[in-house]
Amino acid sequence: MSDSPFADFTEEEFDEYFATPIPEHRFRRFRVNGWMKLLGLLVAVGLMAGSVTVIVDQFRNFRSLNEAGEIRDRALERIEVSQWGWLATDVRIDSIPEPEIGGRVLNNPPDGVVFVDLRAWDPERLDALVDHELGHLLDFAISSSDQVTPRRGGLESEAWAECAAVAAETRRVDTSTVESEYHCYDEELTTFVDVVGDLTEVCAEWVGECRQLG
Repeated sequence: MSDSPFADFTEEEFDEYFATPIPEHRFRRFRVNGWMKLLGLLVAVGLMAGSVTVIVDQFRNFRSLNEAGEIRDRALERIEVSQWGWLATDVRIDSIPEPEIGGRVLNNPPDGVVFVDLRAWDPERLDALVDHELGHLLDFAISSSDQVTPRRGGLESEAWAECAAVAAETRRVDTSTVESEYHCYDEELTTFVDVVGDLTEVCAEWVGECRQLG
């Protein structure tokens, strides 16, 4: 006979009365935020369509600016932080008949108003457009001021404006294979930077203000 006080218990009885219960393992609930849900949805859509392009397009549509008010607000935000934002007097959103033109500023005489086409805008593309139009306004200011430096340094108008956006880091430099008047090659960017670097003062008659540079 065993001296153990538990000898009279069967194995099942022992486990029932004395064994320490093992707590049920509870998995922590993984919180999926809205962006991850959206990404999962887009991936699923893309897989069903068999194309990554669908995912990109859906994401762009989701984050695009569609209303005139939100387009204007974004444009004004970009103007606020731009080095040449003071050259703009207003932003107006309206339909521009030419589909290839996203924005414009007036010359002869310039008034500083930036017009933006009423369309769905990716925020980053809108930033680049605003910097492009501010580049035109800078061009107008240089040409109407008593500047020693030649206007644009020989650059075409659109190349100058595109390089203004590149200098503002909202656009990339183009390769030599780009076949469009809207381009900014490395050598053109160098010219833009050199011309701006030689400026000591910029005056905007439509603003009634001159600003010292450097």
